[in-house]
Amino acid sequence: MSIKTITPTINASAVNVAGETLIATITPSGATAISFTNIPQLYKHLKIVFNNVYQSSTTDGWGIRLNSDATASRHVYSTRGISVSLIQGDRTNTTFFSASNQTRLIVPGTTNLSSTYDAMGRGTFTIYRYTESAGKFCEWVTNGDVWTVVGHGNYESTSPITQIDFIRSGSQTVTGVFHLYGIA
Repeated sequence: MSIKTITPTINASAVNVAGETLIATITPSGATAISFTNIPQLYKHLKIVFNNVYQSSTTDGWGIRLNSDATASRHVYSTRGISVSLIQGDRTNTTFFSASNQTRLIVPGTTNLSSTYDAMGRGTFTIYRYTESAGKFCEWVTNGDVWTVVGHGNYESTSPITQIDFIRSGSQTVTGVFHLYGIA
């Protein structure tokens, strides 16, 4: 029996195995606002990956608003925080978050120190079929200092997604790295 070695051919122009293309990176330092604007309509899905996020307040967090749309009931979602016995949701919100509970935040409370890495925020937020005229399904897995949040929801609009804003639940600032990817 002979052993055959298979050597993969690597295409230098390939984006990566998952078909993801980096659209933009934001590295805020003490920012009060984070926005991805003018999002190209070239992909099937969008994904935000954030890492090393810390905030000036450990008790506040951030949510997401799509297309700068503050119409009540368009951001419909359910979340569950680890160690939370119930699923929490909202059908009348203007963002994917509620300031009333850390388990309802996309970026929950984090450390306020640049050197406390294990308490920094990190996670992903994915928007599926963001250019279609039907509602857009979204899902996320994120964590902060003591919270891990799993959520999903719909953005009920016929417009394609062209802007993603992170919205503060309090008056804190944020520092970290946020990447926006297009998925083929």
